[in-house]
Amino acid sequence: MTLDYKKNRLFFARFSATALLCWALTGCSGLQTSTESSRNITSNNWSSALAEQGVLVDPVLLAQASNHPFSRQALDQLGVKYRFGGANPKAGFDCSGLVYFSAIESAGIKLPRRSVDQARLGRSIKKEDLVLGDLVFFNTRGAKYSHVGIYLGDNLFVHAPSRNGVVSVVDMTQTYWAKRYNGARRISPLEIASR
Repeated sequence: MTLDYKKNRLFFARFSATALLCWALTGCSGLQTSTESSRNITSNNWSSALAEQGVLVDPVLLAQASNHPFSRQALDQLGVKYRFGGANPKAGFDCSGLVYFSAIESAGIKLPRRSVDQARLGRSIKKEDLVLGDLVFFNTRGAKYSHVGIYLGDNLFVHAPSRNGVVSVVDMTQTYWAKRYNGARRISPLEIASR
């Protein structure tokens, strides 16, 4: 059976990404640096943490997130407890604290601390144009932009919710989130540096 690349682009993309992920997780290179090794362990930890939360995530999506420093930093916090006003793993996180911490740790970018202020940065993005690393906002307290998360792809985002109490990944199409969606912003490091 011959596969036509143009007709099966998605198959080839997923196959290639899955093969790459398997290679990375098994350590086939033989000469791993400690950073590479910790990323492989992190990917395994993400899978375990997500399984404990009852969330199934496409391995291709996890591979992409592991190569995106901002998203990777947020996913490294899976399972950290919620704490209102929290902005580090020891104290715990609230939603904007997770975004704030992930931006500083991954890129040295200091975002505003509150979600409503984070929603003023960057440019507005339509829901159908969301990409890995975009900020997604929700009205969870009767006010626009009262909750924020980091988009991962496939309608999933990572956030620090007060409900369930730990950093987790959820689907934006769930009724609760779909009804409260306020919009999204794409923040480039150059925009932040110039402010």
